[in-house]
Amino acid sequence: MQSDITTNLKSLNADLQDIASLNVQIQQAQTSGQPTIDLQDELDTTINKISAFMNVSVQPRANGQIALYTSTGQVLVDQETPRQFSYNGSAIVDQNGSDVTSSLTGGSLAAAIDFVSTTPSALASSASGVGTIGKITAQLSTLCDAFTDSSGHTNSAFSTAYSNAVTASTATGATQNGDTLASSFFTVANDGAGNPDPTTFNVNSTLTNSTAALPETNTQAIADSFSGTQTYTASGLSAANVTYSGLATAILSNFQQDANILSTQNATASSQQSYFQQTIAQQTGVNTDTELANLVIYQNSYAASAHVMTTINQMLSTLMTIVS
Repeated sequence: MQSDITTNLKSLNADLQDIASLNVQIQQAQTSGQPTIDLQDELDTTINKISAFMNVSVQPRANGQIALYTSTGQVLVDQETPRQFSYNGSAIVDQNGSDVTSSLTGGSLAAAIDFVSTTPSALASSASGVGTIGKITAQLSTLCDAFTDSSGHTNSAFSTAYSNAVTASTATGATQNGDTLASSFFTVANDGAGNPDPTTFNVNSTLTNSTAALPETNTQAIADSFSGTQTYTASGLSAANVTYSGLATAILSNFQQDANILSTQNATASSQQSYFQQTIAQQTGVNTDTELANLVIYQNSYAASAHVMTTINQMLSTLMTIVS
């Protein structure tokens, strides 16, 4: 997503530069009395491309030039001067380093920024597609914590049962029948905020490389922990009295529901976009069938007018002859 934001900004910068260049060409053409219709069409096409990135408004300037603004009044390009934007990993900034993220509303850029945002307002938002990365990280972190209790925020029935089984299995010595026991079944590292980092969640490496064994005593309690229920909360998630399986299902269901909503919104927006593009084409383009029909009408009108003029000329000639 961050790569997409950077790529889109590069395209936006190129489009804004194109508008500035077209403004210069249109001014020069008008000054020299040359036609500008092709340049105006190219300008309209470029504006439409930019409108996919954000909501924009167009203000006319002298000599056919334009200025382009965001819907919040942020200038994008004015006559021959375009602004340039970049992404610093958390916000969109202009060439002066000023944060302009909140000014670029609507379109693909705002959607991408909302998607990756981890701000408190984004994580608290109930809107689909807002704070998605932060929410799924928090929810997966809760799932990891439910198995490890690594942060101390969650009372992990599985971790407790496993720890008790290890203690029971080694009650008479440091090892179980000569085998060293893995102190935990799962391992996870904490992030800088003291929460489990889902990207580090793994089965204990001492189990996978066979340097440690599983406990053999009180293991029924470990199995029973999977049928126990607990209430879990995280950004965008509230799962009351659910099992581990129920927690995983709740996480997946939330994001599947969001995906369905976004898919429906996308279909609606695509339909509207097609309608508007067709309307623009009808207003700015040429319909060959319509123009051919108009040509026939004009030809018939010309022929009728010519016949009228011929008749009037004959009448005048006759009148002049009678008078003379």
